[in-house]
Amino acid sequence: MPDLTEAGKVETHADGSKTFTHGHRYPDNTQIVTQNYAPDGQLLSAKVEWSGFAGKVMDVAATFDKDGNLVKEDGFRAEGMTTPVKALLKPLPAAEAQAKPAAPAEDHSLAEGLKKIYGQQKHD
Repeated sequence: MPDLTEAGKVETHADGSKTFTHGHRYPDNTQIVTQNYAPDGQLLSAKVEWSGFAGKVMDVAATFDKDGNLVKEDGFRAEGMTTPVKALLKPLPAAEAQAKPAAPAEDHSLAEGLKKIYGQQKHD
């Protein structure tokens, strides 16, 4: 399991999408919430894993539309567990929400380097 704090951890992927993982870990209660965002900051999906002293309480994957409305939920909920997935979500930390995706990396291959030095040659 990832090391968790209430503040959470944000991972930015090469395509600019982000994964925000947060939750808590107490001796008798563990909750891990993983939220996935598109490069433009739109919430795409979330996964909630929650267990208590009596065992698993929730193990649910949810997808959202462009307006943030729940579209689909799959997984396990213990009897009587009615907490909505959206109630467990947190906003991205402000610094991460404002960050722009990194520019694509330049091609540093040998062939590209030689093209820059010698130019593109035409073959007849």
